[in-house]
Amino acid sequence: MEQWKLVYNIHIPFMRAPGKKIFLVLLACILVIAGIYYAYKKTGSKAQNASTPDNLVQAVFSGQSDTDTDGDGLKDWEEALWRTDPNKADTDGDGTPDGEEIRESRDPLKANTAANGAPPTDIMASTTVSAALNNAATTTEMTSTDLFARAFFANYVQLKGEGITISSTTEQALIDETLQSGDYNLPVPKQYAMSDLHVSQDNSSAAYHAYGNKLARIIIDSSPKEKHDDEVTIFKNAVQKNDESALEGLDPIIDGYQKTLDGFLAMNVPSSIATYHLEIVNGISAMLTDQRAMRNLFKDAVPAYARFSDYQNDTYAMLSGLNAVVGYYKQNGIVFEQGEDGYKFMSTIQ
Repeated sequence: MEQWKLVYNIHIPFMRAPGKKIFLVLLACILVIAGIYYAYKKTGSKAQNASTPDNLVQAVFSGQSDTDTDGDGLKDWEEALWRTDPNKADTDGDGTPDGEEIRESRDPLKANTAANGAPPTDIMASTTVSAALNNAATTTEMTSTDLFARAFFANYVQLKGEGITISSTTEQALIDETLQSGDYNLPVPKQYAMSDLHVSQDNSSAAYHAYGNKLARIIIDSSPKEKHDDEVTIFKNAVQKNDESALEGLDPIIDGYQKTLDGFLAMNVPSSIATYHLEIVNGISAMLTDQRAMRNLFKDAVPAYARFSDYQNDTYAMLSGLNAVVGYYKQNGIVFEQGEDGYKFMSTIQ
């Protein structure tokens, strides 16, 4: 597949599964968003002591996602959720560490004023968090990440209230369960049908040649003209550097795929390979949805994470269609002369 990329200067990369590090960084970003969401929506102002996305991303990349800087029993990312000070073991100054207060269902931001032996005055009502979150904003005002953060934090508080230790395994299970159990208005790729294609009953050798040459020419003409990194590299760099501007590198790639999709929908397709062509079209449609969500990472992180997770499979689906076309040509002895666009197509897609 690398040959195709070099010849046509368009990104049809050989994809690898997202590594653990990129997943952890995205997870960290989502967790921080949950904490900042709670702080903003409930109080109307930025929590002074909340961990920042930049700090947490750096912590994850340096292998410190389990760090508890102040030793109070709360990880630094959990401090962001509770709006407690990650550098101060007892944020409210009542003599009880923040982590112990959470385990006892007490408010780490409200000092306990009860006398020794008396019931604490900072007990959190079971409905306090969920009510605050549910009343914070209407669903129509919320991004997918807002909706996820609200659900995640409510689930998180419930587990804490039940005395369950939030280990790395529990964190992953909680993320997965929250993602699967809610409706977060995630983007869905447009699925094209055979009726959307210009299917021709002409299955002559001339028609096959015209199709192969046209397919390759559309890719050539739609390819970004400037050298650039592939989509996954651009996305990972943006996350690693916490740099939204780095995602601008996706713009020419997205534009190229859109032009390719438009061209593939407009061209004539011999009926005998129309099924393969439709597979290519729907693969590109899904990849475009993935890339646009990835481009919007810093504005709405959950769709970016969800679509990035699907990107490998969507790429394989598109490549499967291309390979099926090449296989059909070879099986039926359809060849191109050197110098034809179709010749490059046949010699580079393996």
